[in-house]
Amino acid sequence: MTVTYGGVGGLTDRLQKDEAADVAIVSGPQIDELQKSGKVVAGSRVDIAKVGVGVFVRKGAAKPDISSADAFKRSMLAASRAMLVGYGRLYEVLMIDVTEIRR
Repeated sequence: MTVTYGGVGGLTDRLQKDEAADVAIVSGPQIDELQKSGKVVAGSRVDIAKVGVGVFVRKGAAKPDISSADAFKRSMLAASRAMLVGYGRLYEVLMIDVTEIRR
């Protein structure tokens, strides 16, 4: 068996470009996208896991308000620097949204 690892967005892009795979383990939104474009068999999706995303701040920093989507967005806009570990397009969308608001 050959296993290919990569970011969710990257794997989805490879499948969209007709790279062959017998099984794809990607996020729900990516599966929906692949089904709509006919790249995977419709109705073959099986949810096998749920992923949580955590937030932390450096020692001594004030705890940001992340109690709602709007509070999280305000905290991100107030931050001078943020580091994100990739989980596909989720972070790309978030950072594009925040960047556009700052302009």
